[in-house]
Amino acid sequence: MLLNLCQSESMSSAELFSQEPNEQNRMEWPNLVMISERYQLSDRESAAVANAALKDAGLITKKTCHWQKQVAKREKYRNIISEEEAILYKFIDGIYIDGRKDATLQTEHDAQTGKYYHKAELQERIVVVGKPGACYLTHVFPQGGRGIIIANEVYDAIKSTELSYTLNIIGTDVTASMTGNKAGFIRCLEEKLGRPLQWVVCLLHCNELPLRHVFLELDGTTKSPDSFSGPLGKNLNGKV
Repeated sequence: MLLNLCQSESMSSAELFSQEPNEQNRMEWPNLVMISERYQLSDRESAAVANAALKDAGLITKKTCHWQKQVAKREKYRNIISEEEAILYKFIDGIYIDGRKDATLQTEHDAQTGKYYHKAELQERIVVVGKPGACYLTHVFPQGGRGIIIANEVYDAIKSTELSYTLNIIGTDVTASMTGNKAGFIRCLEEKLGRPLQWVVCLLHCNELPLRHVFLELDGTTKSPDSFSGPLGKNLNGKV
């Protein structure tokens, strides 16, 4: 809704947080609600951000987005998402996971100088998709790459859903942290669920191993990540 524009000074912090609601403002704010939930903003923070943005755009002066209205809108949004997830999980009987380490920007505080510094750290990221349909379910950030740690994170993500009862299939790659028979991710997840699962592992890496050993036998080991050292590799042009 566009309100009458008028000349005024910038809104104070108190105005952004504690305006009285405008009874005629019946906007649903669907995108604001979705983003507020995604970034876990409080109702007051959500209203303050909306008012500040609209004020900067010159669209409002006062009484546009009150935090009390966010409470009901966000509760309605959560109920809709919960209902959609409940329906989705009824048709899923398998999950597939994969991940990698990404550089994540962290903020650290130096107690001696009192300053904050940005530091990039490698962080494990695991994505969980459901089958059938290859639908995205969730993602987790395990504090390490061990199978038991990943299993704990994935189990915490699914234990309150229908998957804790209906999960029958688990798909991963063939690394030891995933398929180890004692401390692998799949084995640890089976122990937490209290039942065996059908393993579906990617064998693409297995196709590479025989060729790798043949090449090492004929050409020897490499001396760097982007060049060959043996007679065969040196005669190859370009990247292989």
